[in-house]
Amino acid sequence: MDQHKYASALEDHVHPYMRFIIPQNDGIYQQDNARCHAALIVLLVCAWFEEHQDEFTVLPWPANSPDLNPIENLWVYLDRVVRVTDPQPRNLASWSRHWSLHGSTSQ
Repeated sequence: MDQHKYASALEDHVHPYMRFIIPQNDGIYQQDNARCHAALIVLLVCAWFEEHQDEFTVLPWPANSPDLNPIENLWVYLDRVVRVTDPQPRNLASWSRHWSLHGSTSQ
């Protein structure tokens, strides 16, 4: 995702969604300072966050910190499972069948 798509996603999707699921305006938004999050256009979006600071808080987060983001460990694990699966399933249905037969162990 580039900086423009990220800024657009914040404005068009994240904000309306957060207003819907957290109407009491005390939500927390986490971004991981990836390049698209820290680009110049997003710095402008940060001004937007400041304007909406009464609605939710932006959680400070170190850049590229998989040790603090548990989903990153899952992606590494899934990547390993996918790479050792032989033969490799070629579509969602065959992956689903493989996963239901073998779970997280590939054979």
